[in-house]
Amino acid sequence: APPSLTKRYALLYDYCDDVLEKRAPHRAGHVGLIREMHAAGEVFAGGAFDNPVDGAIIVFNTQEAAERFLANDPYATSVVTDAKIREWTTLDF
Repeated sequence: APPSLTKRYALLYDYCDDVLEKRAPHRAGHVGLIREMHAAGEVFAGGAFDNPVDGAIIVFNTQEAAERFLANDPYATSVVTDAKIREWTTLDF
């Protein structure tokens, strides 16, 4: 049988220079919000890009959840220079 398709929503962040230092006072709120939304089944996966740490991706199960996270994430107003939400269709094997 062919794989089924699941629509998800990827929040893509671009980070400012020196993000590792600048994020420190905002990290607990950022991670806490991700944990809260993950526990509620709204976050599929997420994490920062590495080498260099210049952005991140967080994947949500609904566009509404991605928009709500962006509106409430302390990183969005402190270390994020650009953010966009993209629809992403995944294959479920």
